[in-house]
Amino acid sequence: MTNLMVYSPVEDDRLSRFLSDRPKFKLYAATQHLNNLKSIEARHESLVAPKARIPAEMEIDSFLDKMLGAVDSLFVQINEKLDLGIPIDQLDFGHVQSALSAKTKRIDLLSDLDKARQYGNWYRQLIELRNSSMRESLSKLVIVGPDSMKAYFKKNSKDPDNSPPMELEVIPYFEQCLSSMERLIEMIRNSDPRFSE
Repeated sequence: MTNLMVYSPVEDDRLSRFLSDRPKFKLYAATQHLNNLKSIEARHESLVAPKARIPAEMEIDSFLDKMLGAVDSLFVQINEKLDLGIPIDQLDFGHVQSALSAKTKRIDLLSDLDKARQYGNWYRQLIELRNSSMRESLSKLVIVGPDSMKAYFKKNSKDPDNSPPMELEVIPYFEQCLSSMERLIEMIRNSDPRFSE
């Protein structure tokens, strides 16, 4: 006999709204992957310990995918709520920004995201880490600090051999990025009343 979870209508409505809010759901999933990464670090004392490397890399990959997926989902919401008419397979920053300018004169809607995606900024670094992870192991992009238990990403994922480490360790860096992403998405959604409809 299987045990099926039964939800009240109110709980079911809340769950449905949560699951249909794809940017929020993707950020929730990113949080879960970050928590898993913390558990791996606690269990193995380091993300670069031999037994931690595969599970840590899986969680890092998943975290990056969910973080970037949150922005992709936001583009879908912007497209739908502001009736931009962009085909879903063409939704990216450039197309959304162009349609915002042409159809709504709300070019400022993505200005904070535009800043975050400039070279050296946090969102751009997430994109570069994700792109690098498609070519090679993230272990090439991680450097062990003076304390051999601490792991840092290299600043320049395109030239890891000549790159110094970032100032923050992997997990605090991801925590900072998650917080920045939550604020960014909330600011964008709060800037237009159509997002609350």
